Amino acid sequence: MDFPQAYHLPAEHPLVYHLEEIVFKKIIDAAETEIIGQFDVWLEQMEAAIPDGKVKKYFDAMEKLHMKFFEAAHNAVMLDLYESLMKRLAPFRYMSLSFPNSLQHSLREYKDIVAGLKAKDYASVVNRWRQKQKRALDALEKVIVRQEQQPGPLKPNLFK
Repeated sequence: MDFPQAYHLPAEHPLVYHLEEIVFKKIIDAAETEIIGQFDVWLEQMEAAIPDGKVKKYFDAMEKLHMKFFEAAHNAVMLDLYESLMKRLAPFRYMSLSFPNSLQHSLREYKDIVAGLKAKDYASVVNRWRQKQKRALDALEKVIVRQEQQPGPLKPNLFK
């Protein structure tokens, strides 16, 4: 993905995706169905945000889902690393969600990932996760290109 010079993703970006693949493996290995069942709560909140296009509400529920992933992996070091990385990467993730239809695609991807975790099918989880990564990066690139084509000031706060 070739982003315009001013928009290069932080070097940590691929690390976050790889870190989550490790977490998915740990979740499947731990096989704690009670915790995996709790993922549905956050999926429902994500879904509830879609009809009104509430990107912030969706984003917040999605981040809680990610925190549940790390909680289910029982690894405080990985959780701390994720939280630290997300401080830099959250604006990029948020921008990719703001692209038309991204919320719907994202929800479908997360539902597939959670279904794979419930089925203990690591290969399908990772495959879907990597597809999600590619789609999110494509959406982010389109958001950036669109912004470059529209004259005027940048929006100062993505999280409003």
